[in-house]
Amino acid sequence: MNNAVLSLSGITVSLAQDRSTQLVENVSLDVERGQVVCLVGESGSGKSVLARTMMGLTQLDRGVVVEGDVLWDGIPLGRRSHEKLRGRDLSMVFQEPVGSLDPLFTVESQLSEALRRAHGRIGLSETRRRIRELLSEVGIPDPDRVMRSYAHQLSGGMCQRVMIAGALACEPKLLIADEPTTALDVTVQAQILDLIARLCKERDMAVILVTHDLGVAARLADRVAVLYSGQLVEDAGSDKTFTSARHPYTRGLLDCVPLMTGPRRTLLTTVEGSVPDPTNRPSGCPFSPRCARATSKCEEMPAMNQEPERRFACWNPYPEPADIAGSLV
Repeated sequence: MNNAVLSLSGITVSLAQDRSTQLVENVSLDVERGQVVCLVGESGSGKSVLARTMMGLTQLDRGVVVEGDVLWDGIPLGRRSHEKLRGRDLSMVFQEPVGSLDPLFTVESQLSEALRRAHGRIGLSETRRRIRELLSEVGIPDPDRVMRSYAHQLSGGMCQRVMIAGALACEPKLLIADEPTTALDVTVQAQILDLIARLCKERDMAVILVTHDLGVAARLADRVAVLYSGQLVEDAGSDKTFTSARHPYTRGLLDCVPLMTGPRRTLLTTVEGSVPDPTNRPSGCPFSPRCARATSKCEEMPAMNQEPERRFACWNPYPEPADIAGSLV
């Protein structure tokens, strides 16, 4: 895409000691400016590994091998160019906020460092003013007290908001958020999601949101990329994903969501089984052991099917629409 700020081309992440064990396999994905892309899938699907690879962090781990290209504005990124982008144009909110904050430094000290990296040396009064603004933006009612606090003095939800403030301090072109609202209550979660959506549009900022919550994806996403066992199985616009999912795994995830309208279910639908261990992945389509539509053809790996505004990898996709979007939005 001409407007893609970040592109993944054939990204595969394998264990260095056993190259046949692949945590992520042959993923290609484009993220455009001003667009929110949600990565969804069960735990173990490779979402966080893929997000860290976009940041250039997986490449620093000697225990894994990364193949394929991460492109920024169409230019492949190496280790040095990734380092230059991190904390300036490329920023990330990690899944464990308490572990991501340094316990030896106050919130003010850590956010000051983020501001200096992004904007160079600025005066103390201006730094503190900007930190107060950032903390207020993410819904912290007493920014002066939080600025003086250490991570252990804050709740998990408060640490999460501080991490988001730090990620936004550099005014990135691309924000990667790995489960950014997990530790927050429903009201604050809505505030954070609205903030991310507003900044995305105001700053023409791209956002990659890793989430298990399909309601969050329905509310915020322009596109939804569904991962299963390290593979991209469906990539479509939000409307198409929630109204006419083609891949059985995507349909299975959507069917598990409780309906807010229509007849009341006595039992929730479930997807039987679990994501396979990367060391023991079945041949062919990895979802086939759990798929009600599987046939002998599924013993071969399906190619990626291309449709207008949608890609999916399945031999036996669902042809009919699924009218479920109203229950999620």
